Amino acid sequence: VTDKSGNNTTASVTYTIEKATPTANDFTFQPPTDLTYNGNSKTATVTSSKNGMGQVTVRYYQNGNSVEAPKDAGTYTVKISVADGTNYKAVNDLSYSDWKFTISPNSTAPTVILSGDMVYNSQQIRPEVTVTIGGTALVQGTDYTVAYGENKKAGETAGSVTITATGNYSFAQVVETFKIAKRPITVTAENKSSRVGPSLVTLTYPPTEGLPYPGD
Repeated sequence: VTDKSGNNTTASVTYTIEKATPTANDFTFQPPTDLTYNGNSKTATVTSSKNGMGQVTVRYYQNGNSVEAPKDAGTYTVKISVADGTNYKAVNDLSYSDWKFTISPNSTAPTVILSGDMVYNSQQIRPEVTVTIGGTALVQGTDYTVAYGENKKAGETAGSVTITATGNYSFAQVVETFKIAKRPITVTAENKSSRVGPSLVTLTYPPTEGLPYPGD
């Protein structure tokens, strides 16, 4: 710097470089790779290559509510909080329109096992239903519903059960038929004898308790 007399002098200036405020454009969003429901949590990654950016914390929201670990079928929005860094300020709830992902319901065909008493009793037969996918037992009322047919007559395929997926599952409806066995009745004649003549003894047998059912 030259003063009024033409002499060279030295001057110093002190200034402060303010930290920048992070924006969504400073980050790269990567959704989870496997987006089919399998009972495991799905995590997205949000990273920045900016020098001096603070630590990033990823949070998930569904229908406006915070979700600790996304695993159920549905759409999730991602927001981040950024800690104070050497070159960037702290910021909370930073997001962008495409920072979201959708977990699809599992459509894998299930294995269905029916068990219990399936012998005719004049009432609706309702066997116990077990549904599994890949060795994982599904929960009735949460993962699927069960509807029973009339199931009141004996026959090879007289019984039926319909399984319908719900919640995190979307497999095609399954209709399982089953055999309703005939109920055996044992008849034992009472020990009586009779000679040929006008007074023949009527042969009788004691009834099996409860059988046959009314109307049969």
